Amino acid sequence: MLSLVPTAASRHRSRFRPWAVAMAVALVLAGCGHSAPSADELTETLMVAGMDEEQARCAAEAVTENLSDDDIESIMKAGPSGVPFDRNDAGNRVDTPEVEAARAALAECRRPAEQLD
Repeated sequence: MLSLVPTAASRHRSRFRPWAVAMAVALVLAGCGHSAPSADELTETLMVAGMDEEQARCAAEAVTENLSDDDIESIMKAGPSGVPFDRNDAGNRVDTPEVEAARAALAECRRPAEQLD
């Protein structure tokens, strides 16, 4: 039977989707000069994309402090398919330690502002 009540998983995806879209848009817009944006440039672009200043700063720092300029430029050029990855023993794609760290830091940015302190 189809339920119209959102599940925990769908609520998580729906909360993450705007962040993913905003981050992708910000990286593309901030990267118009074809080099990795600074945390300040990325913050400004995320604010234009709709984030409040505190969350935008947090997200920009999560990206710029955990990913190399080359990683950021790869994402700017290729979108989500540009995210660096490793292969596990079974040959499956897995996040690099840097991407795992960036994802964890970004998750902290999604917490309500009063919990960020």
